[in-house]
Amino acid sequence: TGGDLFAEPHPTLTPVEIVRVDGGSEALLREWHDLYLAAARHERPYAVPWQYDEIRAEMLEPGVRRRHEVYAGLAEGEVVTIGELSLPLLDNTSSAGVNVGTAPGRRRRGFGSAMLERLEAEAAANGRTVLDAEVSYPYDATTSADLDFATRRGYAFGLGDVMRVLDLPVPDTLLERLAADAAPHHAAYEL
Repeated sequence: TGGDLFAEPHPTLTPVEIVRVDGGSEALLREWHDLYLAAARHERPYAVPWQYDEIRAEMLEPGVRRRHEVYAGLAEGEVVTIGELSLPLLDNTSSAGVNVGTAPGRRRRGFGSAMLERLEAEAAANGRTVLDAEVSYPYDATTSADLDFATRRGYAFGLGDVMRVLDLPVPDTLLERLAADAAPHHAAYEL
């Protein structure tokens, strides 16, 4: 999805200080990661967020393909929102990936908006004009708070992906029905 880098600022209801988290600042990085996990798993029982050691390794030993920056939004000394900025370095150098997460109990107070504005400003300062983001919401939902957050800020739907879950063990009758449903779609292939 593409975002408007010059959207009007969204005022915060509670002041938030946004700081870049350095890989050597272990205490702040752990607080950042705790909130990252909580935000990623909020209303998403099958989320697959990065583990702490993966994020820390990425920050301590940056790769040559992309630069990964993380930001923490602090209100009254507490991390209330997190942000990630991914800057490709070898190709797609006009784009950046953004991710914003806010503590589930602290949403709708302007923290996420302030974080997104900071990420957009950092992306623009690095010459990025196209922003990519992911928004997760239930497949059958007509709306969601996360999707509304993105669209209100100028982001547009670009590519859909569906996660399906099949609980184990699977009854033989269900497997037979699924195989029969799929059969016309792979007639030219042998399974």
